[in-house]
Amino acid sequence: MKASLFLILLSIAVSIGAGMAGRERHRVAIEKRLMEAVESSGIIVDESGGIAVQFDHLTGIVTGTVHTEEERAGLLERLSEAIGAGRLEDRLVILEMEPVAALAPAPAAPPRTILSPLFRLEKGGDLILVLAGTVPSEEIKSGFLSAAERVAPELFTVEDRMRVDPAMSRPDWITGTPDLIAKLVGRMQDPLLTVDGKVAAIGGASDDREALESLSAEFSVLFSDFDSRADRLVYDAARPAPVPELPLVFYMGPWEGKVLFEGSIPTAPQLKEIVSAATGARHEERIVSRLRVSPQTVAEPWLSGLPSLVGALLEAGGDSTELIIVDGTITLTGGIPDKEKKKAILSLLEPIRTAGYTVVDELTEKP
Repeated sequence: MKASLFLILLSIAVSIGAGMAGRERHRVAIEKRLMEAVESSGIIVDESGGIAVQFDHLTGIVTGTVHTEEERAGLLERLSEAIGAGRLEDRLVILEMEPVAALAPAPAAPPRTILSPLFRLEKGGDLILVLAGTVPSEEIKSGFLSAAERVAPELFTVEDRMRVDPAMSRPDWITGTPDLIAKLVGRMQDPLLTVDGKVAAIGGASDDREALESLSAEFSVLFSDFDSRADRLVYDAARPAPVPELPLVFYMGPWEGKVLFEGSIPTAPQLKEIVSAATGARHEERIVSRLRVSPQTVAEPWLSGLPSLVGALLEAGGDSTELIIVDGTITLTGGIPDKEKKKAILSLLEPIRTAGYTVVDELTEKP
């Protein structure tokens, strides 16, 4: 599963609270999947790194210490990309450098050989991207890997052949490399990036001139002090940039006496039809839509039937019904007046079930 991609349910802590055992199970399960996405991104590190993430009613709480505002902003951006747009509570602390008291000269230490990190990103096959080389820490290695994995095109595998050697130095280019990796993998065909000593090279092809110019400029700045830089980025109208597809994530449920919608929909017309179906079943003032249009969201063939499902649930079950689509699973909860209406709702799920989604039916018949 792409790291990148459980965006909605962080902001619905109010709607998924105590009082409904079924809803609590959903919250716990969703928090578990969100935590797995964070862990796979490499953001959580050991105690020496001091960074930790936990979820409390679908709110991601980030704690720990960082050295600069730039480091804090970068970590929060990586976290948002790992779990998608949602509610984050930033409890990070920026350390202030304390003045060091003057000390008596220490005996000269013998010179120590400091090695420069090595790094290589390249295609290893038709559907394989390889990250190789030697870096100074597991945190840096995880940052490089998660940057490539979160934007890798559909069906691509990112192979990790990097190793860690604490004897390696931490040059300035280390900090900016994950962002450059993500842009290369997400925007270029045949992406290439190599760093060896004071020699660096970048390569790839795309039909996007603006992206090519942006990457060239970023590469030049990042490795400005290198003895040699080779820019092999080329324009090719026949090789469009890869477009990664993000899995569909969708939520409909009660929120402060209204019906809340969150998630990403591939097109504006699809989003409009969903909201229209909801307002047709419930008064417009009772609908709160936070749905977003995201062309990268996978355009499931059954999405044309989602408005009908939304309308049927709200008409039959009212504001208390829930519809959750995440991680290849669709879950329905709430009370339905009679068996026939429940049967009609479940019949609308057949195209979704046929597409390979798991259907969890927790609808109950009202007495």
